[in-house]
Amino acid sequence: MWAEAAKYYEKCGNLSRALKLYKQAGDEYIDTMIEMVGRAKKDTLTNSLLDYLMGEDEFGEPKDPIYTYKVSPFYQIYRILNLFKQAAKISLTIANQEQESGDYKAAHYMLLETYKDMKANNIKIPVEIANKLLIIHSYIQVKRYPSNLGLLSKATTRMPPGS
Repeated sequence: MWAEAAKYYEKCGNLSRALKLYKQAGDEYIDTMIEMVGRAKKDTLTNSLLDYLMGEDEFGEPKDPIYTYKVSPFYQIYRILNLFKQAAKISLTIANQEQESGDYKAAHYMLLETYKDMKANNIKIPVEIANKLLIIHSYIQVKRYPSNLGLLSKATTRMPPGS
């Protein structure tokens, strides 16, 4: 019901009212809110959405900045607004959190999406992003083949001396 009303307000151009109604409709409309704010490119709407995501508005609950195997809404906002330096910082922060919690695939996904976005927009990729992506990618590749490494070490211990 709230989402339907928000769509009509959006079509009429009353974007601040539309955003408020999308917020009332719930978290499943975060992507819709991000797209609308990105198209509008208005600071007041961007700040209102960021306040909503951080839980600093009347809706009160901070949203999880990390969606598993989905790009963070904070990253999406900065990407849509072409603020890639801020997006890269968010991406690196999220990747560090994921790595510390042991979810290397999620960290890899976040960094790879950032790398692809920056490359597609001809933006210089920060050294921190490239290095972190390289390290996590290498770690994931090595973790995939532990049984092969075990077989190799067994084979070398069974080889007769001098062969």
